[in-house]
Amino acid sequence: MGPGGGALARSLGVDAAIHLGEHDREIVRQGQVTSFADPTAQAVRAENPHWHEQDVELKVQATLQASRWAIEQTSAQNERWDVRDAAAALTVPTRVIAADPEVFSLFAGDLVHEVLANPVVTMSVVAGAGHSPHRDKPEETIEAFLEALS
Repeated sequence: MGPGGGALARSLGVDAAIHLGEHDREIVRQGQVTSFADPTAQAVRAENPHWHEQDVELKVQATLQASRWAIEQTSAQNERWDVRDAAAALTVPTRVIAADPEVFSLFAGDLVHEVLANPVVTMSVVAGAGHSPHRDKPEETIEAFLEALS
């Protein structure tokens, strides 16, 4: 508890998309194209063999209910996907639970060093997990959440 009995403020990001360069933007766009090209359980399972069956089902439902145009506009209308200034200005303890760069992570490389220059930001990596670590490695992600909250 913080001063006055209130809870301490904290922030938590999961493979935070703080800055997307053109390479990562293209990977995101291709993922969207793939999702809409074949929004079936078989296709989602083939792309994500480690996901729980409920995650597969929910991904299919979400894709079928989403507007392809609206999803495409997320990238089209955000040509500059960059909130590094906001990350540098954070004043509350912040943990980024990152995906494994060996699999695919949006929070990797030089960006990590730049963001971690802010002393309130720390990170952990879910080994073997891609951009959706909670789906790829749920137990390990829960452990990372609990560690961040302790």
